Amino acid sequence: MSRYSSYPSYKPFKLQPLAEFISSSIELTALKDSIRQVAVLKTVLQTILPSYLGRHVNVCPIQRQVLTIFAAHNALAVRLHHWEPTMLTELQQQNFVLRAIKIRVYPQGRTTTAAQIKQARVSAAGADSLRKLADELHSSPLQKAVARMAQQHMQYSNC
Repeated sequence: MSRYSSYPSYKPFKLQPLAEFISSSIELTALKDSIRQVAVLKTVLQTILPSYLGRHVNVCPIQRQVLTIFAAHNALAVRLHHWEPTMLTELQQQNFVLRAIKIRVYPQGRTTTAAQIKQARVSAAGADSLRKLADELHSSPLQKAVARMAQQHMQYSNC
């Protein structure tokens, strides 16, 4: 008798097709059905709505007979509210069990970027004029600021 005999024996891992794996779980089957429903709903909405509206919306799976549509921005949401009765009727005619449509704003594709620092560019003649002005001013905070500006723009104009 081996000292390892008390451990359970493990069967080698068996690969199975994805469809079979999804079918083995109720939750995964429900997820697959929801994904399929969203794809069908989006396709149907794109046929109902004008193209300028249809390509900027996303949908959620139908829950409690309510379809939630996400608009990319407020103006689009307002336009979709005008289309709400038409969408509801068309979807019901295509055998979707719906009693209402909710439209929510969900901005898409926006990324937060740091504001770019604006840098003024002054020509060589402008930088020379700033230097002359700094030379003519009395020693003061203004004279120092103008001299610093002239120096910075002289560096940029030499590039």
